[in-house]
Amino acid sequence: LGWISDTFKVRKLPLVISGLATTILFLWLLVLENVSFLELAILLGLLGIASSGQVISFITCAELNPPRANASSIAVVNMIIMWFCGFVQSGSGWIIDHFTPIYSAKIAYQISLMVIALLLLITTFLFWFTFPKKKKNL
Repeated sequence: LGWISDTFKVRKLPLVISGLATTILFLWLLVLENVSFLELAILLGLLGIASSGQVISFITCAELNPPRANASSIAVVNMIIMWFCGFVQSGSGWIIDHFTPIYSAKIAYQISLMVIALLLLITTFLFWFTFPKKKKNL
């Protein structure tokens, strides 16, 4: 995905396509039942390829900031990603704990992971609308 982004000198489109593809594949993974090991392995492989667009966010961050701030800006993006993941992980546990008495453990788990899919979709749309139109050939 990074190679495609560099070849065509675009960042926004691969990131948005990656976000949408990741969301769709993640939701598909959540609703599948009675899936074979091979089908699951293929789906997880596709999910990994689709989510590889996250790497472009680090490159884009470095390109949108002055060269003297490259390392700091990449570190901030990484910190935000890790910080957010910590909150989502805690929130998923809270959802599972509170929905298990009402629903089966499977449904509670699916509900908690649907939150991740929803956040993926929200961040993809936010990126689409907030990414700069044109800067440094992006």
